[in-house]
Amino acid sequence: MRRSLMTSLAVLLLAGAAAAQRAWVTGTTTSPVYLVDPTLCRVSSCTIGSESSRGLTVGHDGGIYLSGWTTNGILRVDPNTCAVTTICTDTTNLVLGAPYDPVVNNEAVGGPGLWIVDGNAPPSPPSPAGQRNTAIVDIRGSACTMDCWFPNTQIPLSWCGRDPFNCGQFIGVGFTTSDFNVTRYGLSGGVLGSCVTSTVCSMTEPAQYDAFLGQDCHVWVWNSSPAGNVGFTRVDTRTGTCQTCSVGITHSGAGYAGVWVDPPERPGHTAYVAYDDGMLYTIDLNTCTITTMCRSGIVAPTNANSVEENQLTSWLNAPGGTRTFHLNFGPVPAGTRYVLVPSLTRTCRRPIMAGNLEIWFDPDANTLLGLQGLLPYQPFGSLPTTGERDVTWNLRHFGACGVYWIAGALGPNRLIDVSNVIKVTV
Repeated sequence: MRRSLMTSLAVLLLAGAAAAQRAWVTGTTTSPVYLVDPTLCRVSSCTIGSESSRGLTVGHDGGIYLSGWTTNGILRVDPNTCAVTTICTDTTNLVLGAPYDPVVNNEAVGGPGLWIVDGNAPPSPPSPAGQRNTAIVDIRGSACTMDCWFPNTQIPLSWCGRDPFNCGQFIGVGFTTSDFNVTRYGLSGGVLGSCVTSTVCSMTEPAQYDAFLGQDCHVWVWNSSPAGNVGFTRVDTRTGTCQTCSVGITHSGAGYAGVWVDPPERPGHTAYVAYDDGMLYTIDLNTCTITTMCRSGIVAPTNANSVEENQLTSWLNAPGGTRTFHLNFGPVPAGTRYVLVPSLTRTCRRPIMAGNLEIWFDPDANTLLGLQGLLPYQPFGSLPTTGERDVTWNLRHFGACGVYWIAGALGPNRLIDVSNVIKVTV
């Protein structure tokens, strides 16, 4: 089976070299949003006024979606013009009073959306006393809505991201000594009430504001304390085990950092740390060693996100309706085409090598059906030079979890980019 699938994927085996990963970096204090190129050690910025933030994500359209701690809402920063627009604000604290780290929600209905945890206790009613709440964000509708609530003892302030193996579920990382847990959260399904949560693992070291999801489907949490680990806690999202990775950096200040990882198609497993000491470190996660360092000059970094983290996103067009996959590779040469394929399997154990690129995907019979055009969507098509395209799954939604999807950008005779992998309901 794998041999026949690889024959069908032969076009993907001609690939060029992958570029190192740029990221958007921000901090809790009033500050710009920085664009960091870790290879050139080059830093530029977008001014966001007097806003203070607790996290950001790169949305379906490549925009920077920022939690507005000062304005109780969600902001969008245009990555090209630095223009700031407001998605929603909440002066009542009913939905958002102190929003944490936003995440793309691939189970959004009616258009692209986000999921976010709020740090303030919502009014009681509707929630019971001593609770926090999650919210869903309708990006195009500029609306934020309470989804469900959970005990105030859970403080996933450091980082939130999608669960790599479960549809409509998210992983939140607790903040410093107030919460050592890595916790899984689920969407409420439209029923206002208690969130369904579970503990993935309890760390022995405090999280110091940031984490990322690696190509190995583990969450890598940043730790830095004067008498403990300075490095990462590697969280196995499938088994719930935690393991520390000390990287040889000297603890500085509060120990806060913004951390991110190379795109999954780049060979190896490299992370970047914009640290409290104003330095930018490149880390080989296979050996937990520093490979390069330079001065970034970024003050009080706390959150960082790869510019390529959401090259593939999705949403439902209506309740029970069809599904849209949104591809966004950024600018591509004229004549570039896309390929979009599914699989029911994901191991995250080893990649398929495509020339100089890695493809972290496990093809199965469904991949072959997709490539042959036997599933109800268009697996190949042209990309405009913007690199964006919507592809519709022309089958009504049954709500069953789930199928993994990956996309690629194809030049005239080689694969030039590979997207992230998402798992969605069908």
